[in-house]
Amino acid sequence: MKTELNIQQQAAVNSTARRTLVSASAGTGKTTVLAQRVLKSINLGRPGDDEKPDVDNLLVLTFTDAAAQNMRERIKKQLREAIDHPLVQADAVQHQLTKLEQTDVMTIDAFCKQVIDRYYYLIGMDPEFDVLASESSKLELRTQALDQVLEEFYQSAINDSIKQQFLERLTTEYRDNSLRATLTSLLDFLGSIDDPEAWLAKQNKNNDVFENYQKYYFERLWKDYRNELLQVKNYYHQIFKFYPNNEFGQNMGLATSIIEYLEQYGNLNKFEFCETEFNSVNMRSVYKDNNYSDLYNLLFGQAKNKKDSLAIINHQEDNQELKHTVANVLEQLNQLHKLGVQIEQLDSLIELFNQLNLALAQEKSLTDYQVELLSKLKKDTLKNVLKLDKFSEVVCGSEFKEFNKWINDTLFKGYNNDSLIIKEYKDEFIQNKKWLIKLYRQFKNQYQSIKDRYNLYDFGDLERIVYDLLNSDEHPKVKTELQQQYQQIIVDEYQDTNRLQDTIVTTIAGNQGKLFLVGDVKQSIYGFRNADHTVFVEKEQDYLKDNDAEVFHLTVNYRTRPTTIKAINGLFSHIMATDKVNYQGQELTAGISIENRDLPAFEFNQVNHEKGADVTSVEATVVVERVVKLLNEGQVEPKDIAIISRSWSGREEYIKRLKQVGVPYKVTKSNGFLGKYEVMVALAYLKSLYDSTDKISLVAILHAPMYGLTERELAFLKVTVNKSFSLMSPDLIDENQAPKFKITDEELSILRNKLTKFNRDYQFLSKLADVLSASELLQHIFEYTDLLISMTAMPQGEERRANLYGLLDYLLDIEATMETSAQETMATLEATGELDEINQNVDENAVTYTTIHGSKGLEWPVVFVVNTGKKYANESKNNAVVFSRKPDLGIGMSLGLTKSPFKKFVTEDNKLNDILEEKRMMYVALTRAQQSLLIYGNDKNKPSNFNLLASAIDATDFNCNEINATRTQVTDSYHVTDKKNENSMVVETKNYHYQGVNETPQTTPTTKIKDQFNQINDSSEIGVIPTGVDVSNDNDLSDGVSADEFGTAVHLIFEKLSLDSQPTLLTVTELIDQLANEGLISEMVQAELLKPVANNTTETYIDGIVALYQSEIGSSMVQASLTNRLEREKNLTMMVKAELVSKDSSLPYANDDFTIIHGMIDVLYQQPDGEYVIVDYKTDKNLDADKVMKENYPGQLSMYAQTLGQLGYEVAKCYVYGVRHHQLFDVTVN
Repeated sequence: MKTELNIQQQAAVNSTARRTLVSASAGTGKTTVLAQRVLKSINLGRPGDDEKPDVDNLLVLTFTDAAAQNMRERIKKQLREAIDHPLVQADAVQHQLTKLEQTDVMTIDAFCKQVIDRYYYLIGMDPEFDVLASESSKLELRTQALDQVLEEFYQSAINDSIKQQFLERLTTEYRDNSLRATLTSLLDFLGSIDDPEAWLAKQNKNNDVFENYQKYYFERLWKDYRNELLQVKNYYHQIFKFYPNNEFGQNMGLATSIIEYLEQYGNLNKFEFCETEFNSVNMRSVYKDNNYSDLYNLLFGQAKNKKDSLAIINHQEDNQELKHTVANVLEQLNQLHKLGVQIEQLDSLIELFNQLNLALAQEKSLTDYQVELLSKLKKDTLKNVLKLDKFSEVVCGSEFKEFNKWINDTLFKGYNNDSLIIKEYKDEFIQNKKWLIKLYRQFKNQYQSIKDRYNLYDFGDLERIVYDLLNSDEHPKVKTELQQQYQQIIVDEYQDTNRLQDTIVTTIAGNQGKLFLVGDVKQSIYGFRNADHTVFVEKEQDYLKDNDAEVFHLTVNYRTRPTTIKAINGLFSHIMATDKVNYQGQELTAGISIENRDLPAFEFNQVNHEKGADVTSVEATVVVERVVKLLNEGQVEPKDIAIISRSWSGREEYIKRLKQVGVPYKVTKSNGFLGKYEVMVALAYLKSLYDSTDKISLVAILHAPMYGLTERELAFLKVTVNKSFSLMSPDLIDENQAPKFKITDEELSILRNKLTKFNRDYQFLSKLADVLSASELLQHIFEYTDLLISMTAMPQGEERRANLYGLLDYLLDIEATMETSAQETMATLEATGELDEINQNVDENAVTYTTIHGSKGLEWPVVFVVNTGKKYANESKNNAVVFSRKPDLGIGMSLGLTKSPFKKFVTEDNKLNDILEEKRMMYVALTRAQQSLLIYGNDKNKPSNFNLLASAIDATDFNCNEINATRTQVTDSYHVTDKKNENSMVVETKNYHYQGVNETPQTTPTTKIKDQFNQINDSSEIGVIPTGVDVSNDNDLSDGVSADEFGTAVHLIFEKLSLDSQPTLLTVTELIDQLANEGLISEMVQAELLKPVANNTTETYIDGIVALYQSEIGSSMVQASLTNRLEREKNLTMMVKAELVSKDSSLPYANDDFTIIHGMIDVLYQQPDGEYVIVDYKTDKNLDADKVMKENYPGQLSMYAQTLGQLGYEVAKCYVYGVRHHQLFDVTVN
């Protein structure tokens, strides 16, 4: 056989163990090992092959259909190569080649469907069932189920306060998205584990909330602070000898026992610490001295001047305790004396307590001598001696005081606070869990009922059915026959399975069949699909202990150059040093020696940008310039380069720049399909036919190339034709209005022709809208209008045409799996949001832009890893409900609390898992490179992958390169070289009439073009309403709070604030608490709102919010709100010339080129005289008239005012309000 294996690969392929796990690191020949294992496992006529099965007695499971096809082809190729091998028999090989066609090489989903196709009759299933594979169709059916279940629940909650309280926790006043998302997530999560009923049962039984909290609190405490606790334990032991028989000593002894318990916690199966025992201890007494305060007060408050004070003491209820305390103090003082401790008046103290002890024993009043002794002592002497700190300093040194503070602030403060919250909310938490589980069951049953109606099953259903069949006592033949059929199961990408899938595989393997599992837990990156990497981790741990199992590690990398491998090892030996997936022992070794010295092996680049610059735009410019430089140097071709991003966010910035410099590109997949211009126009046409009042859709159609109305023509029609655009007819045009818009008779004639064409198309298609499905109607749009022709004539025309037919396929897919109206089909499509882009790039020699998930399994000579500075998302932190795979943690809930102990440890556990997955994502991205690995990002956000990698860069031989970028436009262009003929040539670029609009975003925020509308020339023209707050020393936002996040929160407060009466500090504070409880603003932002805005003032943002409504403008806003004359967060859509949006003056723009601008007006209210006022909120630092001018806020509001004027709103005034300093800036243009 021609394929040569290294020692590691050969050992894995030759394993004779019943259970084999192969941990195959990136680039180590995993597919080769899998294919060779198949050949090794079957009868090829070799010596010793007689007992081996045929290839169709093997089950080979892969992650994707493409991988399955590739695996089958790889096995076929290697079987053909094996024919000439001297140890095999040609006829045996030919036999296996024939059998290969019937061999099950497929995904786990396809396998489960095959099993059901075979055994459907056992469970009474209709064999003609359909698989619900479309995500959009699945979403629609789930929405239907949720609508019905929740509507019934809402009705039942009208007179049920407990249900109402549950709803308050999981919904807001306006929407129930949170509750819907919770139920859907729970459905998917439980569908991925082998025994969901056991998990749910655990939640119903797990009602000892406090004990469960204690378990995880102390487990985490021991994990995080083990060394510190052991030191404290040592201190306690030393101090304990001074307090052997009193309360203080008992507390110390108990505290020591807690630490001893924690020390051996890992060996215990059950949390044995009793709640009542723990609560009986005043933990503060372990580190604060309150033990002798009563004695101290008696001695210095009464006995100093009263000889009969002992008589008073003798009348105390517990005289014996007092005697005991005095005796203990005397004992402790004597011990200090023996140690030679230097304490002021120690001898006098000993003498005093000897006398006190004597008096108490004889039950006599104090003598003159005893009173004299007492009077000579300073008050603080006894107080200091009796304090724990003094003893601890003597015995343990000054560090103990810091430990006391640490124990108080770190360990027990949160515990004590959480204990009170748990006590107050425990019953509600238990009740809400029950309601949630009940709703989940109703939703699950209703969803199943709808699927049954259409005879549909999703892949999760198929897996669950196969699991039930395999474990059915009623149908044992299923397991028996499958175990007999498959003598070995080979699983690829094992790290991406879940527990349900793993259980199916291991059940079929049984006790006799073999399992050969291949994967790399370092590349497990599908947690969002409920893949469970711990399955792989636990399997490896189990196999290492099993005599009939073997574990192999493949570490020889045949993809990446040695220098780059060294850098990768340096990074991940640090990044993965303490994880469950420890990189130690899994370092890559180079299997190739090729080093292209003309290409950099590794770079770590920090892109710095000017304040206020768009981070992604700047980084995209730097990266594309580097791409162009590499290409123009002739060392690589476009197809050799990949740009890999964590997500699709920012993709357009990279694509735009690649287009500008002429670099061919392709996008592997994208969730921006619905945002494609041609797709948007097609959808707009469909929507307008179903709703003729949808003006935005109609404007988009009229302006599209097939009709081509200009901005000026549309504005003219809007004013002159007071009817819906859908009723547009050339006969309705008022020619007398044409001169006002400078429209000539010739242009009027052209407009009539355009309208005639539109009117003919629209009237014909609108008659079909009620009788055709959405897909049928779209096909008629293709046939009857010029949509396809006009879009194909634009740049990237073939790609646009493919996208339009792709849209048709998506609609057909939805309609094929469910009975639905055309409008519902459209809603389902748009609700899905994330659809794969149809990539129709005919030039294979193109730069690839993809995500980390899209790059998995691929490789390129040069890899750019970009957008690493994006902050980690912590979705579970703000969710009202969170889940954990660990049944003991189970369900966590916020219950409207800012810091909820009921979700604390679930959130922490999920956050830890999310960070671990981010690390694995980075491993996948970085190991795609063959010769050159270039990383780009910035350290603005924390935590992020950039910060993660930066923390480990010292473990490599490389440094962090700082790039100070100022441009957002690429200055160089790509010169194509034909390497075959070695003739340099420049690609001929064709100038299209619509090239400008093609290079311009179809939708643009107003902030991008506000400069074009500013008519104020100097800041002196801006009117300023004075304020008493100094603007010179503004505080920065706290670390972890971005300006965007904070500004969004302030706008949300203004939007939600009730204006039924004058807002106050109390009403604003209550609203902030409510928004925080609902997870709409973070805890850090909530705290920021209460922080002084400047060093020289106590004013906070809340004061700034309230101050607006105390002004004349704010009072007018309140009055307008009371009479329904005020709008907040008003959406504004307008069309402007495309040349105003693009800063690339080199692009040709036709007069008709346009873009749609989207804006949001913070406040628009009508004055009693009928005119309108715009108010815009800003949270900028040091906002004065000069900065208002510099940021061009007047231009933004002027654009709003002009647009509103065209819509019939006469705007009289425009104000910018600076929240930090309570200032109103009048930016009205006269």
